[in-house]
Amino acid sequence: MNNPGAITICAVGKHQLDAVYRLEQRCFGDHCYPDFFFRQSFDCWPKGFWVALDGEQIVLGYLLMTTSEQSDCG
Repeated sequence: MNNPGAITICAVGKHQLDAVYRLEQRCFGDHCYPDFFFRQSFDCWPKGFWVALDGEQIVLGYLLMTTSEQSDCG
């Protein structure tokens, strides 16, 4: 269902990786992560890579998280 104006948070899809990279470029310019970083993140941490989408399925932001082996890392 298409709901203009609504924001959806969901796990990133492989088909959205390029849009995440383009957003990264717009936000950070020459200091952005390289495109392959997002593919590696998708492969390594699929349950920890999320995107925020508007009602038209445009990527508004992303969240990347993973666990740590250090028990005192918080």
